[in-house]
Amino acid sequence: MSQVQEVNGLKLLAVKVPGVDMNGLRSLGDQMKEKLGDGIVVIASEQDGKVNLMATVTEAAQKQGAHAGNLIKSIAGS
Repeated sequence: MSQVQEVNGLKLLAVKVPGVDMNGLRSLGDQMKEKLGDGIVVIASEQDGKVNLMATVTEAAQKQGAHAGNLIKSIAGS
């Protein structure tokens, strides 16, 4: 995945996809997390004027302190 970056020793994949609802984002996030291996996936989508954000982290990333809920709070507060 060419969009993967390393941040503080963790792989991060952050992407924007158009017109995907939350159920679709969850499914897409699971697929991307599986392909990524260990790390963090953050996906943003705009649908009907509303922004949907989804983050998921692998078990290894959790052990290094990553927390999906905290990521979303931080991103949404920006």
